[in-house]
Amino acid sequence: MAVFPLITHISDVLPHIKGRSEFRVTEKDWYTVVIYNVPLVESFTVQGDWYGNMVRRECRGLIFHTESGKLIRRGYHKFFNLGELRDVQYDFGRKHLILEKLDGSMVTAFRGERGSYRLATKAGITDTSVRAEEYVKLHPQYGEFIDLCLDANHTPIFEWCSRKDRIVEDYGPEDSLVLTAVRDMLTGQYLEGKINIAGIPVVREVDATPEAVRSWKQGEGIVIRFEDGEMIKVKADEYVRRHRAVSYIHSEKNVLELILNDEVDDVIPMLSTSDGARLREFQSSVLAQIDKVANESERLYAKGTQRYPDKKDFAVQYVQKLPGHPGFAPILYQLHRTGGLGARDIVLESLRKNTGRWALGDLSWN
Repeated sequence: MAVFPLITHISDVLPHIKGRSEFRVTEKDWYTVVIYNVPLVESFTVQGDWYGNMVRRECRGLIFHTESGKLIRRGYHKFFNLGELRDVQYDFGRKHLILEKLDGSMVTAFRGERGSYRLATKAGITDTSVRAEEYVKLHPQYGEFIDLCLDANHTPIFEWCSRKDRIVEDYGPEDSLVLTAVRDMLTGQYLEGKINIAGIPVVREVDATPEAVRSWKQGEGIVIRFEDGEMIKVKADEYVRRHRAVSYIHSEKNVLELILNDEVDDVIPMLSTSDGARLREFQSSVLAQIDKVANESERLYAKGTQRYPDKKDFAVQYVQKLPGHPGFAPILYQLHRTGGLGARDIVLESLRKNTGRWALGDLSWN
């Protein structure tokens, strides 16, 4: 049996992500989400820290009740592309399922503030998960199944496939919510075997080798799920090309988009060892620079608001007279609106909108 970490409370997780800027803890009123911002392989493969690695792999949208700290949602753990961990070999002689990898949005259920269930993506309750909730309201069999799972302390995991939230693949005009797994919230174990629920589509098994999958012209790929819960994914080369073609990395702007949108993992398996290592190194440098800019923004904000507590004075007397590059100005204005919270997220959003070369200093991809 695979050994997943026992998690019941947020305190079981926080010590293992302390000081790691690639992870984020976000309070959203009555619930708190723990998620990685941009996953780095080294975040999950620290030498001599097996248990910490396993806990960090769980931070793919864990949800806790803010007041009590109790775990209330545990979706998929972080798993890797075949070949991504170059020193890891998989025993395909072990019992396993080969499942279609759907190109939608992962949506899971958790118990809401007033006892009813809510649906959420990795980031929590979002526009996407609300659309899935509206779909479920029209199909009561989902609600009955979700309540059964949550009452048993299990998290049902679905894939939301809709043209309203299309990634690459087009599954047609009809929305669908496909059950892909059910997971024990305490132990992390996945329910074994195929689950059949009347009226609820279940992810289909496929008969294909990794080599065959890579040649697919349609579909994202497969997930190989071993009996003990270990998983690996294999994506079709054509899908990866359509999603982010290998030639895409020739442009620095495109490489930055891959990093900022958490899509480096999709491209790495398509690259040579040297190009993959180069992309990982650049990714680490960019994220370090983002942290540097975020920290400097927080420092400037604290200094400015102490001297100029009035909003107008802060803008006119302080921000507009700052020496150096004016790129800090929109970040400082946004920090003022949030009361100084979320500097890193603000920097990321600014970069996504502007591919902000100013924040990267002397870094250059080409």
